[in-house]
Amino acid sequence: MALRRWPRVLGYVLASLLLLVATLYAFASYRVGAARSARYAPPTAALLPPDRTSAARGAHLVTVLGCNDCHTQDLGGGLVADAPPFRAAAVNLTRGAGGVGARLTLAAVEHAVRRGVGHDGRPLLVMPNYEALTDADVVALHTYLASLPPVDRPSEGVVIKPLGRMVFGLGGLPDHYPARLERPAAPEARSPTGPTAEHGRYLAALTCVHCHGDDLRGAQPPNPTSPPAPSLEAASRWSEAQFTAALHEGRRPSGPALDAAYMPWKAFRHMSAEEVRALHAYLKQTLGSTTTARR
Repeated sequence: MALRRWPRVLGYVLASLLLLVATLYAFASYRVGAARSARYAPPTAALLPPDRTSAARGAHLVTVLGCNDCHTQDLGGGLVADAPPFRAAAVNLTRGAGGVGARLTLAAVEHAVRRGVGHDGRPLLVMPNYEALTDADVVALHTYLASLPPVDRPSEGVVIKPLGRMVFGLGGLPDHYPARLERPAAPEARSPTGPTAEHGRYLAALTCVHCHGDDLRGAQPPNPTSPPAPSLEAASRWSEAQFTAALHEGRRPSGPALDAAYMPWKAFRHMSAEEVRALHAYLKQTLGSTTTARR
């Protein structure tokens, strides 16, 4: 008799597991849906007025920050990733058909880059954190984007797949759901300049911390398919020439070349010599010494 009950018991166990998975999926889907349907009003703080260099500065930032990697070279948008968790297409930033350029007010640009929220008030699921941008650089980005020629290209945005609903809904939501939105921004008005560690700190906050972590000692990048980003301690001990070769050419002092799929040196190669020296100075001050290490 006991043996006859085993199929029934096994059936109950399997049914319970299926019910548990279905419940978890329903909860995760509800959480993701609620987060994505939230609306946030744009900030009302006044920013600096544009100056004669704003558009050129904005074009430089777009290149160095790797905006073209997702939004394509003409900033008309395109497919960013098609992975098991989600399919993401970057939005068309121009005023062409399918683009959002006509709705990118200065407040909308600020909200997108500093808070990860779109022009319609919806949180952006796949958007790097640039809340350290100064007022002047936010204005520069807006000035440049407003000058773009129209590109006619629609975008489907981000489609979260079933696996993504489970991952994001059960604790894997990005930091702006909603913590990033609740933190008060206190950026500087003017952008630092010169080959100084202060300028380097600003550049690191805009570029390096996304993958290498806030302390630059290594972390898991936002892209779940990317390998862990290493600590930058070794890079802090490279010579300036070695550091420049890494950022501008993807060459390490020794070992294999830097993989552009995970280390965006093709964007960083547009950094000026002053910016490279500033970033190098900051890494030396924060992580290393003046001793050259060939690693």
